[in-house]
Amino acid sequence: KTTNGGEDWSSQSFTNFTIQSVLFTSPDTGFSLCDSSLSKLILFKTTDGGNKWLGLPEINSTGFGRIFFTSS
Repeated sequence: KTTNGGEDWSSQSFTNFTIQSVLFTSPDTGFSLCDSSLSKLILFKTTDGGNKWLGLPEINSTGFGRIFFTSS
């Protein structure tokens, strides 16, 4: 996580998850696609710049490795 435009970074972790992709659509709102220890993909969302992350419903599929948006 960065609070100064990427000059300095602090580490954050998702226990029992491997982060596959992270994308922010604004300074506060972001998404992280993670692979769980049970080989299920979980999409996390933050609305406070990455201080807290909420797990969204699991995606029962494999083969995804990143997320992106085609438009706002």
